[in-house]
Amino acid sequence: MLSEILKELSNSLSIEPLTINSEGFCSIVIDEKVAIFLQVNSAQEVILYSNLTLNALEDTSLLNQAILEANFFGLGANGFTIGMNPKNQQYIIYRRIYESGLNVERLELLLNQLVIAIEFWQNILNQPEEFLSSYQTQSDSESHITPFNRV
Repeated sequence: MLSEILKELSNSLSIEPLTINSEGFCSIVIDEKVAIFLQVNSAQEVILYSNLTLNALEDTSLLNQAILEANFFGLGANGFTIGMNPKNQQYIIYRRIYESGLNVERLELLLNQLVIAIEFWQNILNQPEEFLSSYQTQSDSESHITPFNRV
């Protein structure tokens, strides 16, 4: 089923055919700059994800708090979740979808939403001090989260 969806997506985007390799992975580069990976696991889930790169920052505690708040029901990450790979301390943005609930239109929509979230969070991670200075000045009596409509 997923292979058919990827074939249709490839045709829709006029790109080389996307295929899942023997390890269950596939990748696509959007606009020649955003790498997105698809992984199929044994639970028949498709995981869409991308790595986020943080520019140097001595103390990441406030940034990590902002990311945790963004994960609250996905409100600050366009429905996706941001995590950290414990092996390399790299941030990752991802979403799990059951293969049975996937079609070409939904996959295209999810890829678009993921690209928007990646660009938003990558901009923050490229200039974390600027983001954190405005984040710190907000009232501590309320959540810093605003629904994802900033882009």
